[in-house]
Amino acid sequence: MSKKHRGKILAEVAKRHHLTITKIAKLAGYTQSTFYKHKLQSELDFDVLYKYAKILDYYFQNEFPEFSQYLEDNNLGQVENRRLSYNDLVQIIEKYKVREAEDAKTILSHLKELKDCYKELKEKQIEVESLRRELQLLK
Repeated sequence: MSKKHRGKILAEVAKRHHLTITKIAKLAGYTQSTFYKHKLQSELDFDVLYKYAKILDYYFQNEFPEFSQYLEDNNLGQVENRRLSYNDLVQIIEKYKVREAEDAKTILSHLKELKDCYKELKEKQIEVESLRRELQLLK
């Protein structure tokens, strides 16, 4: 039996998650204040932890090896923590680099169009000013 503080570890994992604590608690069927009560419980019940695990997509098996037995005993299946390999991370980073590069190209293209429009407007403004001066001279 592990002696790790279940509530604290839950809070650490939740804090690193992309969802807010409020959203995590709500999706697990709890309120935000209940989540904060859970994080204070060193022996947080596995039934409660499991509800958070599903939302967090993190099954605490490294921190609490006995959680695997709980999953098996309750026919919840053996779920492995999805840890990404170095190569997986590199692929994800490259994918976002490509996406960012494409976004940057799009932004630069729009910026060029804006510059061209600005240049045209400036030319039109000069033309209008010139016509105003001519009109003033004719009066």
